[in-house]
Amino acid sequence: MATFRPIKKWLVPLLAIIGGFSIGFALFPTAQDHSYQTLVNLLDEASSSNYEVEAEYQFNNEIALTGKGYWSEELTKYSISSPVSDDTSFIFDIYLEGENFYVESDGNWSQATQPHSVIEQMKPLDDPFSWAKEILIEADQITRNKGEEVYTVYFEFLNDVDFMGYRLQEQESTELSISFSDDKIKEMYFKVVPVRPDDIGIFERYPELMTYDLRFSLVESAPPEIPPEAREAAPLD
Repeated sequence: MATFRPIKKWLVPLLAIIGGFSIGFALFPTAQDHSYQTLVNLLDEASSSNYEVEAEYQFNNEIALTGKGYWSEELTKYSISSPVSDDTSFIFDIYLEGENFYVESDGNWSQATQPHSVIEQMKPLDDPFSWAKEILIEADQITRNKGEEVYTVYFEFLNDVDFMGYRLQEQESTELSISFSDDKIKEMYFKVVPVRPDDIGIFERYPELMTYDLRFSLVESAPPEIPPEAREAAPLD
């Protein structure tokens, strides 16, 4: 025990200091926690407004989808175009109202309820703010540009997150930038540079680069009305 006494003189106070730091870290949030919560609060506030929205999705530097429309918590309407070949595109309008949605293409209406594969395939357009908060949980780092209201969220690994039909795991260089002006959202830009998962075959299509750009403009107008014929449409398979 004689050898312990001199050690005890500095070891016990050191343990007390370490314990104090541990309690401090438990009670006070880190800078990352603060950035995360600030961004979540801004997204929550943004979701209470109405917007005109423009969207563009690119797959390996080629446009795979464009969309334009109106978003609100009550009702959302988009006109969406997706290239099928070099000279043709699949074009449709979609209205979302709660769990119900209505689709029109070439004058033909159909309707269905969520969850549905159509809605899964159009994320994050259906609800950009909920989508952003969900993927924020996967963040490895969040930064804010000094002097600007631009948050950049970095991802090193995504836990089997499905994005545009592709399963994301390890990431080479993936980030989500969310821009605000006077606390009003202006843009979300998601750049995905994934590492191909080992269990995806070499002949299976998998992206080297995906980008999704969402631009928001505040509007005060009421949501568009759903045409009566939409509510009488046949169910969508």
